Amino acid sequence: MRAMLALDRYQLDLKAPLHLGTRGVGLEKTAMTIRSDTLFSALCVGIAATHGAAVVDDLIEWFQNGLPPFLLSSTFPWAGELFLLPRPRLARTTGPAARARWVSWTRFEQLLAADQQTLSADASHVLGDDQVWLAETDLDRVVPVWPWWTESTVARVTLDRVTNASQIYHCSRLSFAPSAGLYFLIEWRERSWQSVFDEAIDYLAEAGLGGERSAGHGQFQVRSVERVQLAEPVDGQTAVTLSLYHPTSAEIAGGALGDGAAYDLELRGGWLAGPADGGLWRRSVRMLAEGAVIRLQVVPAGDLVSVAPVGYRAHPVYRYGIALTARAKAALIEEGERGH
Repeated sequence: MRAMLALDRYQLDLKAPLHLGTRGVGLEKTAMTIRSDTLFSALCVGIAATHGAAVVDDLIEWFQNGLPPFLLSSTFPWAGELFLLPRPRLARTTGPAARARWVSWTRFEQLLAADQQTLSADASHVLGDDQVWLAETDLDRVVPVWPWWTESTVARVTLDRVTNASQIYHCSRLSFAPSAGLYFLIEWRERSWQSVFDEAIDYLAEAGLGGERSAGHGQFQVRSVERVQLAEPVDGQTAVTLSLYHPTSAEIAGGALGDGAAYDLELRGGWLAGPADGGLWRRSVRMLAEGAVIRLQVVPAGDLVSVAPVGYRAHPVYRYGIALTARAKAALIEEGERGH
């Protein structure tokens, strides 16, 4: 038997390339998606710009009191009528799908409901150098143009303010085909915040997301906002994350990452973005990546974790680590892939 997880889907058309910073490299590489913690931070900036800092403080207080008005996913690719999700770490897969990073919405629901130990995929169901794993019913909806997204590098020049000497550097950027883009999901728990949320999104559409915004990167428009449903088994023993997840000490002690859990860890860091913050580096924190399998005990799971630099008191600085999850039938993990 299946239940339906009701979500709002914000579908974005990218009007310009994206540059999304990735750990361990400079501007020469870009990440593929906007992670949930980055999206939440951008939303707080948008809310501050449209409604003032006091409203951001009020929002943070809701989360800290255990009453989040919404749960937010990371962004994922869409192309035509296909909406992709991160491949869950639920079962061993064989064949081309073993390397897939993304699965279609239908394939994701099938994986949530699967009870077999090993899943195989026909080569015709895997696209893009084994990046995307589709279901049989998806094949007649595939956008014929591949790739749906491309990464390119452009040369830039910076000038020394004192000597006027020039210095060339390279910047990587992500572009999407006209029939493709990114989207994110939100599970509303208090709809009274939606107008504030939507006005912040409108602000970010013009201001841009990610890096290199001064060069026009990151601008978008909201193509549509639709109410969608994700089928999940009512007897699910585990859950799959659709966002980054920072488990609390109590959740870890209770077995959230115990038998049956499978996950990748992501080290999240970055610069403070405020104009008066002087280029300070936020404290780094490890989170579980999207597609992680956890033993879900409480909903919502995770927290906002303080990452303010040591001694920094200008204002609180948080990373969003609250999990948006979908229930899964069984604790089936990929052999040799359990996180540590």
